This record gives sequence, C-alpha cells and structure tokens, in this order.
Amino acid sequence: DELYRYIAVNHGFDPDVVEHQLKEEEFKQAAYYDFALTRQLQVSSYPAAFIQVKDLDFYMIAKGYTDYDTLKLRIENVMREAGIKPGNSN
Repeated sequence: DELYRYIAVNHGFDPDVVEHQLKEEEFKQAAYYDFALTRQLQVSSYPAAFIQVKDLDFYMIAKGYTDYDTLKLRIENVMREAGIKPGNSN
C-alpha cells in the first residue's frame, strides 16, 4: 500500500482516495477489464495509443514515442478510413 501512496503523491493524486479506490470491487473490475483489453490488443510496450471507432474496432496509432505531426496524420488517416468526419463524435 505504501508504494501506491508514494506513486499517488508523486503524480498529484490524493493517496487516501487512491488507496480506498484500489480496494473497491468496481475499480478492481475496471483494472481487470483494462488488462484483458491490453492483452487482446497485443500491447507490448509503453506508451501505446489506440483509437476506438466501434465497440470492437481499434486502430493502433502509436507504439513508443510518436511525434505530434505523425500522430495527427495517423488520426486523420483512421478517421478517413472509418468514414468519420472531423468534429463528429460518431
């Protein structure tokens, strides 16, 4: 628990809130879901960035460091391929 408190403080979070949330079933289930999704998406390094365009349709747009211009271009390409117009949330 002390490690989590240390990490929380060093990232600007209230350590009491973090410690409490780590023990709640809702947050445990959310973490398990994220771990399962990470395995399914075959994330093998940090950082990685994805765009979710449908319930089960993800595009990896970054694996490791990616500069802004490259990331922006990839986002635009995914949006175009998925038929999403800029400013449209669907």
